[in-house]
Amino acid sequence: MQRVARGSRRSGIIAASIAVLLVTLHGSCIAQAGRLTVLSDPSGAKVWINDQYAGQTPIQARQLPPGHYSLRIVDPVRQITKREAVKVTADSTSVVSLALQKDYGTIVVESVPTGAEVFFTTKIGTTPLTDDQIVPGAYNVELRHPNPRYLTEYVENVVVRKNGSVTISKQLKKRRRLDGKAVVRLGLGLVCAGGAVIGGVGAANDNTGQTMFGYMLGGAALVGLEIVAFF
Repeated sequence: MQRVARGSRRSGIIAASIAVLLVTLHGSCIAQAGRLTVLSDPSGAKVWINDQYAGQTPIQARQLPPGHYSLRIVDPVRQITKREAVKVTADSTSVVSLALQKDYGTIVVESVPTGAEVFFTTKIGTTPLTDDQIVPGAYNVELRHPNPRYLTEYVENVVVRKNGSVTISKQLKKRRRLDGKAVVRLGLGLVCAGGAVIGGVGAANDNTGQTMFGYMLGGAALVGLEIVAFF
């Protein structure tokens, strides 16, 4: 019985010693750990630490063993990737803060009525439109309304600057039902048709003068139509 008691006592002492050692080691590890904070503007960027996914910004006071780390920060919306090297030291916080903004400009396009399609080199949307990812440069802008009653509006040499903003506001014009050119063409068309009728009647009645007059009148009107169409 005494041997059993002594064995149990020794086992208890060994277990207690191991527990104290583990607690001491754990406390030592905690005391020696460093912290890493990763911030971005805008937030929501994905972060990899030494090629291990760590989450999205902001990452606050992430505990890490002291050492050198490589960070990869990706903004999937703006398609921006940045890499940073950071050193984490014991009992301190290392902060990495990045501005994730490309060298873009902003364009704002408004029209009355709304719903006009906006074209740069390609269609970029419909009014009202705000696009903050325009590559800086000079553009010719077209506004095309799906309603055929409205004319296409052209805006030439719109200059978009880096981190700048440009606003285009247009009142779309309606098409005229009969403009001056259309009235002239309509009149010449009627004269052309009338000349053909006069010439045809003259030919049927063997009236050479009437025939010549009608055909000459129709021919002159036809030439006039071509001239008006050309200009």
